[in-house]
Amino acid sequence: MALTNAEKQKRWRERRNALAANEALRNRAVNATQYYPHLSQWPTSAPAPTHDLLAQAYALLRAARPRARPEASHKALGVAAYLSGHYWWPDDLARAIDRAMGKQNGAANDPRNVITERRTGLERLGLVTLDRRSDGRRQTWSCKLTAKGEAVVAAYCAAQGIENPIAAARERQAKATARAHEQDQPSLLPPTNEEVAVSDAATGQRIESDIAEIERRHDLKPTEKEALIQARRGQGKFRQDLREYWGGCAVVGCTAESVLRASHIKPWKKSCDAERLDGANGLLLSANLDALFNDGLITFEDNGQMLVSDYLSQENRVVLQLQGNLRKTPTPRQQTYLRFHRANVFRENRPEI
Repeated sequence: MALTNAEKQKRWRERRNALAANEALRNRAVNATQYYPHLSQWPTSAPAPTHDLLAQAYALLRAARPRARPEASHKALGVAAYLSGHYWWPDDLARAIDRAMGKQNGAANDPRNVITERRTGLERLGLVTLDRRSDGRRQTWSCKLTAKGEAVVAAYCAAQGIENPIAAARERQAKATARAHEQDQPSLLPPTNEEVAVSDAATGQRIESDIAEIERRHDLKPTEKEALIQARRGQGKFRQDLREYWGGCAVVGCTAESVLRASHIKPWKKSCDAERLDGANGLLLSANLDALFNDGLITFEDNGQMLVSDYLSQENRVVLQLQGNLRKTPTPRQQTYLRFHRANVFRENRPEI
């Protein structure tokens, strides 16, 4: 039966209102940090809570306390900070939350409570697993989502009409892996001078692009900008710290400055400002090892043992003499960065070349 004009207009209004409501919900969740106008005061030594992490924190807190309004709460900031993968000493996190909330130090409660409470704690409900570390002086904390927690986040995002950050991150990783498989296999022959020049030019363009991005930022002091620019170029204090620690190439011990590269373990694009300047997030490597490390063809275990990707044939391993290990056992902080490299950069189980 044909609809009357009045019925058509009614349906059109209902659809328009529904779209407007969904857009409002989407904007509210995506712009999660709007609830924290002082979030720029978050300490630069640790990653600040992102929109995605805050959305996950809101989902978990709503599941633990259905009547709660977690937006703009210090609890949501605490959960998001623990989910970032950074290991926090609770007193440091409490001070960071106070600054982000615009309050005096000591105003926030212990940020661990929302995770460890006996009845409604996120760990008690099976939504997260808590990881504790101790250096003999103090204990630091971090947490990860469980399968149940991921399901809660997925349901929350579906109800809010927003993208599930966990599924989106996995999809991006799968696409990146697929693209890597589709790439032409490199030649077994040594690169020509022209190929080396093209590769060096591309690397230089990426570095200059990152430097231009730093220079456009308004949240950094001139000294902070200069430190980041020097670190991106593999110079300045970042290189000096690596030079003093390793004395030469971290694997073969070469001391010729012209062939040494100050390489970030956790890639520049994936690091926050503090990690970009952290000497523990670096290895001093000879040029060939630096290229292999950045391309994910080699990595290192927590004990310093070198791992070589299946992407390299035995013939190329012999030619490149890939037999050494790190000359020093990595520190706990270096091990954290190396774990990231193994999980996110290192290429495993690829066709040999």
